[in-house]
Amino acid sequence: MSLRRQIVFIVLVSLLVSVGLIPHRVVAQTHTPTPLMYLSNYVDQIGKVAVDFSYLPPTTQELRWRWNELPADDEAWEELPVGNGFAFQYVSPPPDTGNPLCQHHTFYAELRKQDGSTFVLSSPFAIDRSVDVDVDLLWSSRAIVGYTNQDTIKLKVLDDQECTGIISAGITSDMLVGYDIPLTDEYYTYRLPFNEGPITLYFEFVDRANNREFRQIEIIRDTTPPVLSAIAATIGPADHGHQLTMIGQFTDTYAQLPWAIEWQFIDHTGASINDPVFHILRESEVRLPETVRLATAATPFQITIGVETVPAQAAGISFKLFDRAGNGQTSEPMMFTTPPTVHTVYVPLVSR
Repeated sequence: MSLRRQIVFIVLVSLLVSVGLIPHRVVAQTHTPTPLMYLSNYVDQIGKVAVDFSYLPPTTQELRWRWNELPADDEAWEELPVGNGFAFQYVSPPPDTGNPLCQHHTFYAELRKQDGSTFVLSSPFAIDRSVDVDVDLLWSSRAIVGYTNQDTIKLKVLDDQECTGIISAGITSDMLVGYDIPLTDEYYTYRLPFNEGPITLYFEFVDRANNREFRQIEIIRDTTPPVLSAIAATIGPADHGHQLTMIGQFTDTYAQLPWAIEWQFIDHTGASINDPVFHILRESEVRLPETVRLATAATPFQITIGVETVPAQAAGISFKLFDRAGNGQTSEPMMFTTPPTVHTVYVPLVSR
């Protein structure tokens, strides 16, 4: 590179460095926030609804409003003091629609600035005077509603009909230690006290309108299987198929009679035939025979069930009886006691 080119190159580099060192003027871009309006979520003790405004233009000075429709052009303007973009106003509540559980309205506010220009804000508003929720308890398929033999119970809060929506739910069974119930579609697992017997679940619900409700649900926790004694079974013909009759004595603290049965036919060797059948007993299928109750706490019972077909090789039955909480007790396999067949014999008369 020639000397002249070197000099030109050095000059150009010096100019570029000098330009880079010159401070650039930064232009600040200001952002004007959008005006906002908030309504209190209830009608207060003086029968008013509080309205809060924020990020209002500093020249805002007047207001007119209406429920469920835009303010009319001939409505009077009200003075609205604005400070640092904030303002506050009390307004009368919306007209009553007659719905005792929930009323939905929309509040429209038209604001005017000093130059005469206007802008409109709107916000929903609900009148909610009560908590409207349900508690879904997940019961075992082998237990009656209200009974359980588990250490825990699964539940979730259903607020599909709640006006403003549930914001919190709690549960306790001892009134000492409370637990929050997650407000999700998943079932919440709550640990029950370890004792058997009646348990009261206490619930507390709060919705977005600050309504509060307390509720109680009674359940029975029973983990002890029933005691069976003096069991016998009979199979016989019926109008449609066969009739299976079982008699015995049933002892259970929280249920007088069996609630469900699971049976399976057996052959003469005691081997099972086909799959077991689980059956929830109807009221007409189980009764308390009119016999003198024993001195023990056992309750005599008789179960009569219609059975369409009986396997040809069936010689007996194996079954389990369940109480209301789903506790089952298996009886020893029993061979059928078949009612005797009565034969009528006709003897012809002979002359003597």
